[in-house]
Amino acid sequence: MVKASNPPLTEKEKARYVNRWVIADMVRRTAYRYPDKKAVIFGDRSLTYAELEAESNRVANALIGLGVKKYDRVAILAHNTIHHVITWLGCCKCGAVYLAINYLLRGKDISYCINHSGSQSLHC
Repeated sequence: MVKASNPPLTEKEKARYVNRWVIADMVRRTAYRYPDKKAVIFGDRSLTYAELEAESNRVANALIGLGVKKYDRVAILAHNTIHHVITWLGCCKCGAVYLAINYLLRGKDISYCINHSGSQSLHC
């Protein structure tokens, strides 16, 4: 399960990961070091690294609660907004594979993408 706030990695953990940094780790470490700096700006809305970490953890925990497991494909149909970034990071944090479906597609095209993607769930 994803924790709400994790400290930076210890030397022992660093040795284990060597060059295996993932996006979720980078956000977590940056939120710990610079919690009040802006991480995402979209129009008139912005999130600090601490807010981005908290929101993406919330999404990750919700996906886990829905039964999403590591390497499950999660299809997302959404506009390019701040929520898109939060959902993408939430998928990264719970180990899911993020599958973005273009919101400009219609009907049969969306159906085709979903049916041939092998995704476990669709979120709009």
